[in-house]
Amino acid sequence: MAHSPAAADDNFIQPGRILHIGKYFAPATGGVESVTRELMALAAEAGWASDALVHHHGLLRHADGQEGPHRVRRARVAARLLYTPIAPLFLRDLDRMLETRPDLLLVALGCPKQERFMRAHAA
Repeated sequence: MAHSPAAADDNFIQPGRILHIGKYFAPATGGVESVTRELMALAAEAGWASDALVHHHGLLRHADGQEGPHRVRRARVAARLLYTPIAPLFLRDLDRMLETRPDLLLVALGCPKQERFMRAHAA
């Protein structure tokens, strides 16, 4: 007799909502951008809803859009310092995305920004 993973393991996580937080998203090219898009597609196949908060690949532009069934918010980038996007309103956009009450956060911002993000949002 077949049994579900939930019955066999009390720690089984039921599908919920994921918020991906990253540097950029397609059409920007790069490894993290591709992996984020793939993770969102795989999560959807498993029944998870996914949204993403990323930086807009163009300067001084902000956009909300759909990538299939997923919402993608691209925060306005005021400037770039070397390869680091400077987005003064990124945390405001994050607060708005957190209103959906995600069950899981996947953060891929790069070392300096990721560390600052984690310190700012430590529980």
